[in-house]
Amino acid sequence: MNSKLCLFIIAFSVALIFGENSIYFEPSKYSFQIKTNGLQDISSLIPGTMISLKKMTNSTDALRITAGISAGSNTYIPNNSTNESKSNSFSIGLYITKLKYAYRNKNLYLYYGYGPFGKYAYQFSDDSYEEMTTNSFSGGLNGCIGVEWFFSKQFSLFAEYSLNATANYSRVSKRINESNLVSNPTITKGFNLNPNSVLIGLSIYL
Repeated sequence: MNSKLCLFIIAFSVALIFGENSIYFEPSKYSFQIKTNGLQDISSLIPGTMISLKKMTNSTDALRITAGISAGSNTYIPNNSTNESKSNSFSIGLYITKLKYAYRNKNLYLYYGYGPFGKYAYQFSDDSYEEMTTNSFSGGLNGCIGVEWFFSKQFSLFAEYSLNATANYSRVSKRINESNLVSNPTITKGFNLNPNSVLIGLSIYL
């Protein structure tokens, strides 16, 4: 079984056990969420981390807007080379999700959601031979199922398993450093289904 799905099942089981509580909490109208792509990204925090604002429209429905931004710059020397290479990258994603709280057991809530999303990514690399620039666009429909456990009135922990139906467009251009020759861009288009993305995080209710 996929390790990310196992993580989601474990989180659901733990929350189910601790959902029994004599004091019951409910989501308030507005909340702020911080979430990341699994346990391995918590130490680095920024890569893979997403920020959300959520508004409850009634006792069971909510609208959530999520943004994720990452950037990086690296300088390295490839194997069998004395020349320095460098790369820069940047990406941004935006999700709009309609959520439905479908089940409640004391302080444990099970929910599902769906909505559109879009992403843009830029990557530049330069070595002694060539420069390469990649611009990628993707968008489609995101679906999720999650479990949220309230351990106080203002705070909750959650785990979320998602699936993306994605259309992709990528444009790659290259320039030969020695001759300053620019090649024709390479265009790639496609569609894929991306399962097994697990987000874990903290909700802060206002």
